[in-house]
Amino acid sequence: MIHVSAVPSVAPDQARTINVPDGSTVAQIVRAAFPATAKELAPRLVVEILTGRHAGVVDRTDWAGVTPEAGAAVLVRLTPGDPVTAWLTSTIATSFGVASTTSFAYSAISVGVGLATSALISVAINALTPQPEIRDPESYDATYALNGWQNRATLGSAFPLVMGRTRMAPVYFQMPYREVVGRSQYLRAGLTWGYGRLDISDLWLGDTPMEDYSGIEYEIREGVEGDLPVTITPEVVVPVAEAITLKGPDYEDDLGYETDELFYHSVKRYTDTDTEQISLIFAFPSGLANLDKDGTHKQTTVRVQVDLRLYADREDDEAWIDAGELAFTDEYLNPVYFQETITPPSAGKWQIRLTRTTEQGDSDDELSDLQWIETQSIRKRHPFDPPAPMAHIAVRVEAGEQLNGQISALTGVVQRYAPCWTGTDWEEGLTENPAGSLMAYHQGPWLRSPSTEDGIRLDDMQALWEFCEANGLTFNGRVDDASSFPEALARIAGAGRASPRYDGARHGVVIDRADDDANPICDHINAANSWGLSGTREPLDPPDAVRVQFLNAEDDFGIAEITTLWPDFEGDPDVIEEWELPGKLYPREVAIELYRRILEAIYRRSTWRVMQEGPLRVATRGSRVNLSHYILSSKQISARVVDVVGNAVLIDQPVTMEAGTSYVLHWHMTSAADVRGQAVVTIVRPQEGETQTLGLKGYIPPAGTSVTFAPATETIRTCRVLGIVPGEDGTVELRLTEDAPEIDTELADYEPPEFNTVVGQPSTPGDAPSQPLIRNIWTDTLDGVLTVFVSVRMAASDTSTISGYTVDYRLSGAAGWSSAGLGGTSGSIQITGYSVGDEIEVRAAAQASGGAWSEFTDTIYYTVGEELEAAPNAVPSDSVTISGELGRAVITAWAGGTTRTADVFRTASGGTFDDDTDYIGTISFASGQTQTFVDGGAETSTKVEISGMSAAASWNISGNSATHTAGTADRLFAPLTTYINDVVRGAITISGRTAGDVEIRMVDGSDVASGGIFESNGVHYFEFDPQGHDAFEVYASAPFDGTVSDLQVFKETSSSAPQGAWEYRLRAENSDGLTAGISGPYTTTII
Repeated sequence: MIHVSAVPSVAPDQARTINVPDGSTVAQIVRAAFPATAKELAPRLVVEILTGRHAGVVDRTDWAGVTPEAGAAVLVRLTPGDPVTAWLTSTIATSFGVASTTSFAYSAISVGVGLATSALISVAINALTPQPEIRDPESYDATYALNGWQNRATLGSAFPLVMGRTRMAPVYFQMPYREVVGRSQYLRAGLTWGYGRLDISDLWLGDTPMEDYSGIEYEIREGVEGDLPVTITPEVVVPVAEAITLKGPDYEDDLGYETDELFYHSVKRYTDTDTEQISLIFAFPSGLANLDKDGTHKQTTVRVQVDLRLYADREDDEAWIDAGELAFTDEYLNPVYFQETITPPSAGKWQIRLTRTTEQGDSDDELSDLQWIETQSIRKRHPFDPPAPMAHIAVRVEAGEQLNGQISALTGVVQRYAPCWTGTDWEEGLTENPAGSLMAYHQGPWLRSPSTEDGIRLDDMQALWEFCEANGLTFNGRVDDASSFPEALARIAGAGRASPRYDGARHGVVIDRADDDANPICDHINAANSWGLSGTREPLDPPDAVRVQFLNAEDDFGIAEITTLWPDFEGDPDVIEEWELPGKLYPREVAIELYRRILEAIYRRSTWRVMQEGPLRVATRGSRVNLSHYILSSKQISARVVDVVGNAVLIDQPVTMEAGTSYVLHWHMTSAADVRGQAVVTIVRPQEGETQTLGLKGYIPPAGTSVTFAPATETIRTCRVLGIVPGEDGTVELRLTEDAPEIDTELADYEPPEFNTVVGQPSTPGDAPSQPLIRNIWTDTLDGVLTVFVSVRMAASDTSTISGYTVDYRLSGAAGWSSAGLGGTSGSIQITGYSVGDEIEVRAAAQASGGAWSEFTDTIYYTVGEELEAAPNAVPSDSVTISGELGRAVITAWAGGTTRTADVFRTASGGTFDDDTDYIGTISFASGQTQTFVDGGAETSTKVEISGMSAAASWNISGNSATHTAGTADRLFAPLTTYINDVVRGAITISGRTAGDVEIRMVDGSDVASGGIFESNGVHYFEFDPQGHDAFEVYASAPFDGTVSDLQVFKETSSSAPQGAWEYRLRAENSDGLTAGISGPYTTTII
């Protein structure tokens, strides 16, 4: 086999070793070393071959024809710029088991640049896993914590990128815009969740699930190749709110000066660029209708002229183009909206000019106030054209009270489809495992050069997956706010207690775990193979506690926090440091990972730096190594094996053994098959005194091996490699920290406290407040009930936090107290059940927020109603007159004394009186004057009289009556214009009838709307829908032999009182709300 070392830069800690079959050409070796990028990197690659004691560089033009000898060592190195000659020292050959002292010159400038860059990277990555972050106040989650979920337009920002599962508010790709359909308004909007593929569920608008809204439609796309475009937002619409009143022509110009001729007021606005259609939305906020004096209404029309000109011609008054006249017609008394769409001659930026050409009538007879409320610039292309498939949603929802006119807080739970390890293969699925998120991130379209599986260390990812599954580790969150590719990788990997690594060809991870099998010791560093050992130990001044805020996935992703006391701290924390654990949403996991970070701060305080020769080594970032040195312990002697004779070795340093003390050699054993090797401890045979020859029991270190001689009781320090930084002349600096197995040992024993969403400690009762003040006592009527009000508050000098009051009250001299409570810091308590003139006693006490009560105040005596005027007398019955008319009843009445008003009640004749449901209004009395109250609309008269009707042959009209001769069915008729939704009401008297019947009806040709068939003598009332017909008829059947008279017909208005026989009652009331008894009933009939 040929041993190949691939170095992606001059940073030796990124080196990796592979074996290729004997007989491979250099070109094949290069492709094996950089499988995904060999072709692109070829101009920057340098290949050196080492055989025995010789080494040489192979020119790129000879790669295809050069085959290294069997057992040769090959170094393939990526230079930072143009290719440079190889960087070699004698220890390179040693790393392959070959003794060599050959070295080559190199370009100091090029290598220097590479070394400086690597040093910066090593300094920046100064821990095995990303350290706790300080919360960014501008971050996505921090913004949610302050303002709640909000949809935003993020022009120029990165598309959202979610890994794992979380709730989020998507961002707009189509801003909300209005749509008017008949009397209804709708909102349409398009929003994206970011790069797909995402599972989207549990949609909410604000605090309400989407399914609880009525009139809502939406389309979801998960963000996969082949997704069909959404149809709810098929084109680009740029809405601009206007809120401009369009004034009708009058005799004042825009500056308010009078004119001799009608002046037409125009309003101008611009569209967006490249506009292909213009949609204008108008509102009549008071309605659109003509009003008759009798209260009826009918259609009216308002016209608006539309003119257009291109933005480029905005200074040319001759460039206006007539785009047509808009006509708005309706008879509606509530706000009404219209939408009109105009297609300009060409796409572009247009100026719009609107001129209302219809004059504006008085508000008494016309509702026609017109507002231009929105301009929509439309481009006939889909509003969303992302660079890669994006998950998105398009929404159409009926606007109204349920939405408050906006789609601004739409959220959903989203989860990424990512590679999932099944134990034998990677398959796409829904996962929260950080390993799956890392696999997805490396291969995603959001990267300029996504990795294939060949560019990923699948064994690392499988190990990370299994480690995260075993330890319940997840990553759920957004990474689009990461400042760089390495930061995003570090954030995801850190959630799995790992850090990313790249060996020049493949991306992998280093897991921070105390597992000898997964991460065995791969080297032994001592004074014989290193120099310049130095160390620092950071002083620890910990806070009292550490707090983390997070979105709680177990509570619908609401904001939660966990505060953990620093180990050994007792009491209430004063100094609390706030950390952030990206991607952690489950309370138990947050608590455990927070405690682990605290343990890291405690047990990994020391850092050592030590120099070694040679750019290549087995140890990489995250590797475990043994460290021994006389600086760390004077009993540890570092040496190198000079020769081996049987079971004895000759070392280059003298050592001294004392009688009765056992000694060992610590060294690291490697082989061609196991370049990482293993730590070995070999027993030294006792030999009192000083010696350089040691007899051994066990494995024998070969010549050239560095060893550490020490008492058997001496502990060798195990470290983790934080980084490997290139130095001068082919040297490297290793940065080490404690292996600290105590972290995982203590974490295994840690049981986080039960999570509680309530923050803070229960309050204590505290001191009692001072006595409150009773500010005032008075009597009034509340909803017709005599009520005593007691106002209480605290004195300004009292600093207690008050939660409420209690007021005791009783009839003067009574034995026990009744009580009423009041919450808050001040206010009034209401007491009922007393009559005017009752004398009562009142006292009050206050309660602090902690629960302590004050003493009661002194008792105050009060006479109920002492400040009120005398109660009124009932309205005199002989002063009341009432008459029923068409659609209304008219009441006149007089009342004296203290009466100021009288409530009016209307009850169906013979029905049960109820003063709640029968109340219809109030009469206000001025002293000594008779007042009139109208129940219904304005006075009106009959629209049809018998004397004005046309009669068929069998009818004979005499004045306002008509007699029908039996024998032929026939009609009396008269024109009467009606509209859809009108109601025709009236009355007719039948007399002299012995047979047959009469039908009241509206007709339009053969179409008939019946108002009733009457077949008895007497007064008959009718009320019916005329269906828009235009002729009123009294139709007699053939047998009818009677007379009809007193015909009254009118069209009901919105203010008409209901038809029928009614009883009216009055209840007098004075200015204090005291009432008298009911007077009445007074009966009448309304037609």
